[in-house]
Amino acid sequence: MQNIVGGWTRTISSTLLNEARVGYNHTFSRRFPPPGVPSMQELGVRLPIYPSLPSISEINANNFFNIGDNLEASFYRPGIEFADRMTWAKGRHNLLFGGEMQRYNVEIRNQFRRAGHFMFAGSTTSGTGNTLADFLLGQLSQFDQGTGEYRTTWSPTGRDSSRTISG
Repeated sequence: MQNIVGGWTRTISSTLLNEARVGYNHTFSRRFPPPGVPSMQELGVRLPIYPSLPSISEINANNFFNIGDNLEASFYRPGIEFADRMTWAKGRHNLLFGGEMQRYNVEIRNQFRRAGHFMFAGSTTSGTGNTLADFLLGQLSQFDQGTGEYRTTWSPTGRDSSRTISG
């Protein structure tokens, strides 16, 4: 994160003061799985497409454990800010007038849910009735995956306008 801010204060009269500030912020962050995380292939899972980095999106055994890590993504947020404040002293009163404007671009590049979400619930319809037994036997009660789905969200105004690029 880098920031730069400049300010200017001007005394207009003995009772009137103006303060102006302008700033620029540059934020870039990235997340990814920690080193040493096994891939879904190493765990014996066959998927049509795998994440670019070895990762476990989510393995959930209801009421027992939930395993998961951060999938690869980057977040870029540059922006400018402008603020102006006028202070007017009138007798025993101090009146302040002013405003602030901010404009940020938000760009999020995300490979989300590519490793899949595996849920073991111990249901009697899809498994043994025991959550841990279902996990050990590989009897899923629910699975979802956003295979091959790359998502880039870019918003020049802070509102979400997203586009999806399939690959």
